[in-house]
Amino acid sequence: MMQSIPLEKAMILWTRPSVVDGPSSRFAATEGQVKVVEHPPEANGMYRHFASSYGACDFEDWRDPEERLLRLMIAFNTLTVRDGMDPKVTHEAFLAIPEYREAMDI
Repeated sequence: MMQSIPLEKAMILWTRPSVVDGPSSRFAATEGQVKVVEHPPEANGMYRHFASSYGACDFEDWRDPEERLLRLMIAFNTLTVRDGMDPKVTHEAFLAIPEYREAMDI
């Protein structure tokens, strides 16, 4: 069963390859990965293993319900174009967000 995290609570985590500088890097285990978790993130601190985050953790950007979906689509573009994340990996992670699935007509 697919995880479902409402857009208003979605926190996007990722580690772009250019951040990792060898196997001993703090972020090596999450290099090239994208994950969507509910904000606030779980208590185990898994989010600390990712180099970047965006979404519900950025209250200023995420406050306006009318702009959240637009900001999510901009985030997709930012992750894939600027940060070099695999579009398929990013898309698969974003499928956890029902509003994204609806916008993609999936």
